[in-house]
Amino acid sequence: MKPFLTFIILLVFITPLLSGCWNSRELNELSITSGLGIDKVDGKYVFTTQIINPSEVAKERAPKRTVVTTLAEKGDTLFEAWRKMTKKSATKMYFSHVRVLIIGEDLAKEGVSKILDVMLRDHEYRSDFFILIAKDSKANDILSILTTMDEIPGNKLFKSLVTSSTSYGVTTEVSLDTFITDLLSTGKNLVVTGVFIVGDKEEGETESKYTYISPKTYLMYSPLGVFKKDKLIDWMEEKESIAYNFSQGNIQSTLMNIPCVKGDGLVGVEIINTSAKITSGEKNNQIQGEVSVKINGNIMDSECDSPQPFNDPNYMKQFENNINETVEKDIREAILKAQTTYQSDIYGFGNALHRSHPKVWKKVEKEWHDVFPTIEVKVKVDAAIHNTGSITESPKVGG
Repeated sequence: MKPFLTFIILLVFITPLLSGCWNSRELNELSITSGLGIDKVDGKYVFTTQIINPSEVAKERAPKRTVVTTLAEKGDTLFEAWRKMTKKSATKMYFSHVRVLIIGEDLAKEGVSKILDVMLRDHEYRSDFFILIAKDSKANDILSILTTMDEIPGNKLFKSLVTSSTSYGVTTEVSLDTFITDLLSTGKNLVVTGVFIVGDKEEGETESKYTYISPKTYLMYSPLGVFKKDKLIDWMEEKESIAYNFSQGNIQSTLMNIPCVKGDGLVGVEIINTSAKITSGEKNNQIQGEVSVKINGNIMDSECDSPQPFNDPNYMKQFENNINETVEKDIREAILKAQTTYQSDIYGFGNALHRSHPKVWKKVEKEWHDVFPTIEVKVKVDAAIHNTGSITESPKVGG
């Protein structure tokens, strides 16, 4: 009898644990969202969702409808606008597959700290999506543009940002975690990549654009947007954005045009990887910072007006010095602009000071926005060329 009673008792306790997926939902009960947009119009939040039409994505033949649908609603709070979306959507929004969150430029200039609260509280949001700023437009406009290379615009924006940041270096990937970390930090301000519309917005909203081999309307990434506290204050130039990414060690691959050592012209260098370190300290009651960058690259193109002996070690040393001087100059100019024009520590010298000299940081933390423009910054670049290609000298045309 005892074994039987033991079995009954175990069954009573175990049964609640065998309830299975009690909160599971079927795919046909969900509206899977690939992109989100947040704007502010007339004092109200505008929440935009880009919903995937799974039946159209799955078709082997050309779809009769667009593969995504964009819905938008207004509300006094973001959560209200989000819930009001149920008036238009037949099913509940599902946010675990969001690839991009786009913030309208006007809202970014007003301040972004309040809009992320609901996303941090809701368990359905993952933190691996990218955050972008709609440059010169609203987030709703960006999410209304159809794309050609990928049928789902949210996926296309995600993939192209990864490609442009790793293969060119003018953009940077900012996930929700990075966004929150830099937003809350007093020792490093935020930078976010911008995206804008090229061409006519209304034409980009219809499938007729697919009839052109070169679409007249498309989305394009801009250089980085600079924040001070939680507000967008300005946009970098392209050269400045690349210099910023060099200083952060973000660049995995890019290209540079370096002056020839002998004669006039340029040599094209492919940067294959970089690493960087930012340090900060105090000397003679003066805060000092230093940026150290290491660059590895290959020579890909020589358009000099005289032969360049790439197989000569002494020549290569001079050429590597040219790379050092070029990158050092660009980074110094970019940091000087951050100190004088933006007055925003987007490079993280404050965080570096906090790590290495916490007592010094404690003294200046509250006034860091005034201290940062006055610090002295040194830049050191160490470049190494590893490969000159299959030839050592450029071909000579016969006369």
